[in-house]
Amino acid sequence: KTLAVRMDRHGANAAELAAWLVKHPAVAKVYYPGLPDHPGHAVAARQMRNFGGMISLKLRGGIPAAKSF
Repeated sequence: KTLAVRMDRHGANAAELAAWLVKHPAVAKVYYPGLPDHPGHAVAARQMRNFGGMISLKLRGGIPAAKSF
């Protein structure tokens, strides 16, 4: 009974986190279809009512930074 509410919250949390990560100095790139600069944003906006909860990112500092993270 609560799946719809949980999925809406899941997407809202991901969108907020993605927006925060974009501004973080240790993050080089955020991959999230809800961000306007994502290459698939226009398609995702047409096909989805919520951009989901999957976020990927690239850290500044390469592999050492990723291992530290």
